[in-house]
Amino acid sequence: MMEIPLWVARHEAGHAVAAEYLGARCREVRIGRQNGMTRVRFSGRLDPIVAGIIACAGHAANVKWDRRSKATLPTDDFNITRMLGFRGRSLRTIALHARGVVDEIAPAVQLVARRLKERRKMNRRELRRLMREAGVEPGSGN
Repeated sequence: MMEIPLWVARHEAGHAVAAEYLGARCREVRIGRQNGMTRVRFSGRLDPIVAGIIACAGHAANVKWDRRSKATLPTDDFNITRMLGFRGRSLRTIALHARGVVDEIAPAVQLVARRLKERRKMNRRELRRLMREAGVEPGSGN
C-alpha cells in the first residue's frame, strides 16, 4: 500500500476539524493516495461565511505547515467558495478567517492528520475524541 503524503491528511483534517469546531457535523473524513474527501453534514441552516471558512480551512492548514503550498485554493475548494458567492476581496477575507481558525485549532488538526494518515478514514466520534484530546472543544468556535 502506498504511503499517503502528510499534506493530504492535513488538508482534510483542516476541513474536518474546522467543521466540528464551528458547529457543523462532519460525518466522515477519507483520504486516498493523492486526494481526500471530507463529508460535512450541516445541522439546520449554516451561515455561508462559516461554510466558506470550512471550505478554505484545508488549504489554510497546508499553508500553515508547508511553505511550498500554492497561494491559490485547490479547484474543488475554490468551486465551493464560488458557489457560496465569494469572489475577489470577499474570498480573500474568508481565506484569512480560515487561517485564523486553523491557528486556533492547530493542535487538533495535527493530531487528526497523523491518525488519518495511518488509518485513511475517520468517523465523527473518533474525530471529536481526538479534538478533545488535543484541547479543542467541538462546537466552541461558533
